Parts: sequence; C-alpha cells; structure tokens
Amino acid sequence: MSEYRHGLGLIKCLIKKFENDNISESGLFIAISDIFGYFRMNRYCLSTIIKMLPSEYMRDKVQDIIHKDIITTFVPIHRAEVYDPFALKIFIINNKNFKVAINLLHGAYVIGMDIEQDVFLKSQLPDVMSFALDNKVLLLHNIDEEKRNEIIVALKYTKIAFYGGNDIRFFPPGQPAINLQPEFGNKSLSNAYEDCFGKRIDKTFTFSAWSNMSLTNNQVAYAALDAHATQKLYEYYKNNINYYA
Repeated sequence: MSEYRHGLGLIKCLIKKFENDNISESGLFIAISDIFGYFRMNRYCLSTIIKMLPSEYMRDKVQDIIHKDIITTFVPIHRAEVYDPFALKIFIINNKNFKVAINLLHGAYVIGMDIEQDVFLKSQLPDVMSFALDNKVLLLHNIDEEKRNEIIVALKYTKIAFYGGNDIRFFPPGQPAINLQPEFGNKSLSNAYEDCFGKRIDKTFTFSAWSNMSLTNNQVAYAALDAHATQKLYEYYKNNINYYA
C-alpha cells in the first residue's frame, strides 16, 4: 500500500506541474500511464487518480488510456542486472489490444524475437512470443492463433533476429531473419551477452509454466529480457562484426 501512496503522490505532483504549465497535457497522460504500470496500481488507485484530475475531459481521457490504449507495463525486474526501468518498457499483448502491437511494430527494420513454450505440456504453439525493438518489448500471451498470425503478417518485411533453436518456424517461408547463435561461436545467449556487455542473464525461469493464464513478474522479466538481449546482440553484431547484417 505504501508503494501505491508513493505513486499517487507522484501523480499529484505531476498534476500540479500541469496546472502551473510546467508539463504538457500529453506528457501528463504518458506519465500517469507509466506510473500506473510501474506501481501495478489497481482499480481503487485509478478511481483516486480520476478524482485528482481538473476536468471531465481529462478524467475520461485517462480512463480511456489506461483501459484501452496503454498496455499494462511491467517494470520490476530484480534479477536482471541489464534491465533499466527508465529505458525499457514491457507490454503484454492479448486479444483485446493486438492491433496496438501492429501499430508499435509498424515499419521496424529489425526486431529481436524469442519464444517460450511449456515443455511439460509439450506445446505445439508458442505460449509466449516476445518482440524487442528500440526501448520496448512486446509479449504476446493469451492471444488467439489468428490474431497472432495477423501480427506476424504485419512483420513480413521486418528482419527477425533470433538466437538458436528453430523459433523462426512460426513465421512463413521467406521471412527475413538471422540466427545470431552461429555468429557468436554457438555460445549460449547468456554467455554471448556476458562476452559482449559484461553482464550475465539469469536463466532461472527457463522451464516455467508458460501456459498459465497469467504470468508472474519473474516470467515476464525472463521472456522480455531474452528478446531484448537478442536485439542488443544484433546491434552489437551489426556495429562490430558485420555492418551489412
């Protein structure tokens, strides 16, 4: 509860800044949605935030952003040294907001991709599919195959960077792609990342129950970090090994 109070206090200060013309309306909306996600606020907190806002229009807008436009943001990743909560945002994509994912991925030249499957249930389809670009990671979870395929079709001109395995099998033949593992001496993702950036990736949650209807913070962190690390390794490869990749 103290974390909620801290978050609400930050939002109250931001509203004051807005009223004193020190922050724009759009900046206020983005900051509120970020804080809401960062502190994993609940509906009670949302109603409190709504009451703080100075106009009916702003109250409606913030409700719309949090319920529809802004995808839930997960920030705490305590076990991952490389994670910067102010640089990387993790979004959960499902059946309701999958078109937002298409918009976020539109025009991307290359993305890091990783797949998580429940090995105990021997899933044929991905339980979690993660896409990393810029400072964002999109986690596709609890999403129908048809809607997932719409996202994949939207990526037909995007190069998919993946690390080992056969994760690219979920994409159609001819999909631009690069398997980075051979380019880093067939080392594990964690070892390759440590060699390049001096930090090791925690692999504790590899064999998690990925088919669960909801993911734990640790699962979200793990799935996001693998895709993000793959993206970073692609950038390293392009900048230091093969500029034309």
